[in-house]
Amino acid sequence: MAGYTIILGEGADKLTLDANITFSVKGHKNVQKDGTVDSVDWTLQVEGVVRSDTPSTVGATMATYSEQVSDVTLEQRIQILQDGVTRWDWKPEEGFTGPFVTDFETTDEKEGGSGESYWRYRFSASFLGKGTSQGGSDLTHDLKTSIAITKKDGVIVRKVWKADASSTSVDSAYSAVMSFKPSTNDLCEDVERFFKEKRATGVWVWEKRKENNKIVRWTCRVEYGGGRLGYVDMAACGGADPVLFKKARKAMIIHVRGSIIAVDRAACVAPSEHFTPSVTMRRCPDLEGGSIEPVINDELRGEYRLDYHEVWLCTDETPPTATHSGSHNLLSSSSPPTDGSMA
Repeated sequence: MAGYTIILGEGADKLTLDANITFSVKGHKNVQKDGTVDSVDWTLQVEGVVRSDTPSTVGATMATYSEQVSDVTLEQRIQILQDGVTRWDWKPEEGFTGPFVTDFETTDEKEGGSGESYWRYRFSASFLGKGTSQGGSDLTHDLKTSIAITKKDGVIVRKVWKADASSTSVDSAYSAVMSFKPSTNDLCEDVERFFKEKRATGVWVWEKRKENNKIVRWTCRVEYGGGRLGYVDMAACGGADPVLFKKARKAMIIHVRGSIIAVDRAACVAPSEHFTPSVTMRRCPDLEGGSIEPVINDELRGEYRLDYHEVWLCTDETPPTATHSGSHNLLSSSSPPTDGSMA
């Protein structure tokens, strides 16, 4: 292909191929489902011949060419010129990956190469260029986003946002992923950066909580024991049926047990007493357990836990009804956040 020159690299270390070469250029657009082009795969295939009257010169030239694979590990500029006019110019700063020389080989004698007066060779180069959806200025490629929603009885109880992107640098990929973070604070976040791949992923999880968005879970139960009418059997003589007699009725014992799990330590506060003290109703702190202060429940999720316990003695015949301050015994939850910029 007369008049063409291929230049690998720049400066003093550049390699110029301008004699006895043929080449082909192939481009492939990577199109997203929405029709945008997020990247372009470029491939350069080159075939050439090294000629010299001195076999050592041929061998030394081939060794220099092979260094494009073995020694040149950094991305380098590749230019293809026709009679001095640039036809293709691939620059590392204008793409995501490359340009790199990926393959190099010499041919055997059957294909016209003895390694003496001449020797044929082939090499390949690749370059992942930026997409064209925004004039070739897109900073990411292979961008993937998703939202997963979990419902119970038709009510959203969990939402998961995921984003995955590759870019010209891991910092650029990280910035692209973080742009999809939902605009709400009550989230569990998991972000991972892949430095060699110049890639980042992000996962954000929202779960149903109490209205203040700080309490993750609150359980409370009231247990009643004793205090009701009971009987004792007395054996009769002479084979007669035993006789049942009423037992002396003791006080009813009432246990109130609950647990509060929250992402804010200050939100772990035991509720006010579930019963009102009276002549027939007394609380017994000496029989109670529970937590003195909140403890760490899940360090990874940033959760605290407080267990509370109340013990009451009641002499009323009818079991009293507990009062749950703030209706903490009822399901009342925060609304799920919107899909945000990911949708």
